[in-house]
Amino acid sequence: MLPLNDHFMPGDSIRHVGLIVERGAISVAANVYPVRQFSRAGFDCGTLNDGASDLALSVLHTLLPPIPPALERAHDDADDLTYRQLEADPSLWSKWLDRASCRISLLAWKLHAHFAADVVSRMDREGGHVSAPDLRHWLAAWSPIAR
Repeated sequence: MLPLNDHFMPGDSIRHVGLIVERGAISVAANVYPVRQFSRAGFDCGTLNDGASDLALSVLHTLLPPIPPALERAHDDADDLTYRQLEADPSLWSKWLDRASCRISLLAWKLHAHFAADVVSRMDREGGHVSAPDLRHWLAAWSPIAR
């Protein structure tokens, strides 16, 4: 397992090195900024619970960020064909999460439960590493299904 150190702090490192998760004495740390929508206790892995859902949502929020609100509203001026494309593509829409106080892409929202079940719950309870190519492969397999 790769160490969670200064080089792998939350941010864009997930795109280059993949997901790194470590269980500490008090909490589970990962190289993504937390989106806390379900769990009061924070991230979890190796099981399917609220903490695993928050970790999955945080990973997908990092990898599939919402588009800027100005672009999201561009459909008001779009012709019929463009409007139908915008309506059919969840990656172009976002959802406001009250509890997390942030906007998240609709595609990330639609995929987070699947990611929690396929990836986060299958990790070791102590944490682990999911490589960047494995993350990209998972997204490539699931994104067309969610659209």
